[in-house]
Amino acid sequence: MDKELMKDLFELRKKGMEVFDKYEDQIVGFLRKEKVTAEESLQRDLLFEMYQYGNTLFDLIEYMGKEVVQEGVLDRDEKGNIRFNGKVMPLMSELEVYIADKTDQKVWVRVFTAGEDKIYLAGLTKDLDVNGLKARIRG
Repeated sequence: MDKELMKDLFELRKKGMEVFDKYEDQIVGFLRKEKVTAEESLQRDLLFEMYQYGNTLFDLIEYMGKEVVQEGVLDRDEKGNIRFNGKVMPLMSELEVYIADKTDQKVWVRVFTAGEDKIYLAGLTKDLDVNGLKARIRG
């Protein structure tokens, strides 16, 4: 990734978070307003969507700036839990796995552990065999 682009993305994140923080009370108050006109209803929906996507954007920019801190291999224990380098991954653990995409090209994919009865990697097929998959964690 181009360093200048990353610098600009971090600046966007910083400025966007400053704006959200500065107007947080006003934004929240408007979103909670009960009696609204038809126009205000639309504005409220758009503001909520902007706030939601803005925070997602800021999180993604932050994630892109993190370094890989661990690399290893996935497997399952006898209870079906997903393990990274032999350590059980708690639910909602974020990691990246190296897999073949639909065109058979090897790619890194960002996923997280999920499930109730059977633990799986959210973002991939639930029945994917994780044993031996190359994985890494950013921090």
